[in-house]
Formats: sequence, C-alpha cells, structure tokens
Amino acid sequence: MIPTSPEFLENIGIQYFPDSNHTSDADSLRWFPLLEKLNIHWLVMNADLKRAIPEGFIRKMLQTGINPILRFQFSLVNPPRARDLEPLFSAYSKWGIQYMSFFEQPNQFSSWSAETWVKNDLVERYIDRFLNLAKPALAHHLLPIFSPLFPGGNYWDTLFLEQALISLNRRQEFELLDQMALSAYGWTFDHPLDWGQGGPEKWPSARPYTSLPNTQDQQGFRISDWYAAVSNKILDRELPIFLFESGLPGPAENQSDDTTVLAKTYQNILNQSGNIALGNQSADEIPFSPTFIFSFLCNDDSHPLHHLAWFNLDGSATSLGEKMAEIMQKPIATKENPHFTQTRDQIDTYLLLPSFEWGVADWHLDMVRSFVKKNRPTLGFSLRDACLARKVIVIGGENNFTEDDLNQLRSRGCLVDRIQGDGTSIATQLAER
Repeated sequence: MIPTSPEFLENIGIQYFPDSNHTSDADSLRWFPLLEKLNIHWLVMNADLKRAIPEGFIRKMLQTGINPILRFQFSLVNPPRARDLEPLFSAYSKWGIQYMSFFEQPNQFSSWSAETWVKNDLVERYIDRFLNLAKPALAHHLLPIFSPLFPGGNYWDTLFLEQALISLNRRQEFELLDQMALSAYGWTFDHPLDWGQGGPEKWPSARPYTSLPNTQDQQGFRISDWYAAVSNKILDRELPIFLFESGLPGPAENQSDDTTVLAKTYQNILNQSGNIALGNQSADEIPFSPTFIFSFLCNDDSHPLHHLAWFNLDGSATSLGEKMAEIMQKPIATKENPHFTQTRDQIDTYLLLPSFEWGVADWHLDMVRSFVKKNRPTLGFSLRDACLARKVIVIGGENNFTEDDLNQLRSRGCLVDRIQGDGTSIATQLAER
C-alpha cells in the first residue's frame, strides 16, 4: 500500500519504463493510481516514430493530473524527416501533449558517426536537425525541449549550449526561444548536492575541460545553475529546465545495485526541491524551478536497469520503491512563490480572459461564448487561479498577458495555449480546440 503524500510536489516527475511499451488500458489502471498517490506530477515516456502512444492512455494520464513528456531518442546521423512526424505532432497536440524532446547528447562523439563528428560547425549542424523537428512541433502547439547534453562531454556542454542559443538567436528563432525548455542530466558525479551551486558567478575560475583545485563546475546536481547562467548571458532570461535522471551518480547503466545511497539522495532532493533554484534570491525573482525527473517507475526484473525501478511489473514496490513511498509521505519544506501558493485543484481547463481597470470587455465574452457553452471550462481573469488548472487557454496577446505570465503557468505544470488575433480569428481558433 503506497501512502498518500501530504504535499503536491509539482516539480517532481519520474521516467516511465525504459522502453516505449506498456501503454494499454491495463497499464493505465495499474500505474496511474500509484502515480497519483505518490503525487508525481510529470511522467517522461520514451516514444518512437512507428506508433503513437494511444489517445486513451494519454487522456487518462492527463485526467489524473499527470503531465507527459515525450522523449524521442532519434539518431543524429539519420534523423527522421519532419513530414513523417507531422501526423504524430497533430495527434499528440489534440490529445493534450505539451512537451517533447528529440535527441540525446549531441555533444558526444558517440551520438554521431566519425565522419559527421569531425566536420566543421557541429553545433550548427545539430541546430539544423533540431529546428527541422522543433519548428513543426511548435506549429502544432507542442513545446520542444532542447536535447540533454552530457555534462562536460567531448564537446564541453556549457560551450555547446552557449553556441546553440547564439545560433538560434542569430537565426531569429524568437518564437521558439520564447516557448522551448532546456534539459540536462541531474547526475551528482558522487559530489554533494550543492556542488557547483551558484554557477560561474560563484566559481569564476572554472574552465572547460579542466579540473582546478578549490573550484567547482557544472558536473554535479546543480548543473541547472550553470545552464541558467548561459541562458541569462545570451537571452537575458532563464529558460525552464528538466533534469533527467536526477540524483543518479552518473549514466544509468553505470549505477550501483545498492540503492540505499540513491534513496537517501532522492530524499535530500525532495527535502530541498523548493529551495534548490531559489538560492539567496526571493521567489519573485525566480521565474522557474527545475523539474526533477527520477528513474524509473517500473522495469522488467530481467532488465539490467531493474535496480533503478520503484515498482515491479505486478505493481508491487521494489526495495527502492518502498523507501521512496516512506520518504514521499513525509512533509517537504519548500519556499513558495507568493503569487502561486495554492495546491492544484481538479480544474481541467481554465479559460483566462484579460481584464482592464475599467472592467471586462463584452467583446471578449461574446467571442468565447460558443466555446464555453460547448466545453464548459472554468472561466476567469486570475493568473493565480489559472495555475490550479491542468490546461490554461489564454485569450490575448503580449499586451494582455506577457510571456513571463505564461511561463509562470508553465512552471506550475499547466499546459498553456495562447490564442490571439481579432474577434473572428479568436472564435475560429477556439472552435478548432
């Protein structure tokens, strides 16, 4: 029996299975109640080009209050054609998917062929491949996640990320930069969890490809501090970040079978999760907290990574799962953003309308009338209330709700869909939802 956690940790997620299977009705009945009791808010699922994850599975997941992240581990040597993914993008968008990632470790030699690795402009060639999939995804209201980089790596990861963001900025991919998220591996490298805290501002002597005495770097759990510094340097703002495999000492295949230390690390991450991104800054100054993704919900006991699973195939807890169930029922001390302090309620869709000093515009109410009558969403004018919904449909452009406003909602796990234009255009777009 898995106890119910007293706190809803909205920045905590878990990798589903290491494969792309286990998406039947029976799987949803077995795993979603467990996830709900553990208050896991994000579920990372491996996806492939051959078949879509069933609509019913995705919709049941969303109804449970769990946000899926689809992880396509495509080859960088032979990436798929965008047109082959269009049907998947269209379907996933309609079913409520928001985030997806396309490649893994583009800063590693092993992700490329020998001849493609040695060619000039590696970062530019990666960006070509990334944009080939990210832009069509964005056109379907799907939010791309920048591929996780190997910390350090054959091509130093912070340099790779900096050059990639410079490239996207130079190519004027501003809409993508406003919508995308970053990802990283939250490995500890056997360092304490606070290794590298404060990023390059605190550790200015850190150098790529070099380990200096009395100096810390991004090769640790606080890698998000370093990526945030890169984002601020190039874009003057932070991007949301997902930390895959949070708490593992390194790549999953090198993880020890002894899970006692790992469980303790997970407990420390949970205890600190509300404070990790805050540092010495106030909550108002931090637009995003990292989202921590643990590994794995379940795994076949014959699989080499079974020691990382929280549950067995029959739904019973592993030794690690039992420890995590015990840990996650304990109160977690977190710092809350005062603008978003409530616990998520069971609001499926919130229709967020602009309001003005003089009141509410009748024409906004008129243009959404048909949609409201047909779908019966919760309708309101409050960002604070909207953060309690699974999905938020935002009516109005930047002059009504800024991108920072929308990112506040995204950082709380909401699926955000902005609709703007004139009255006819907005009504038409709503009718397509």
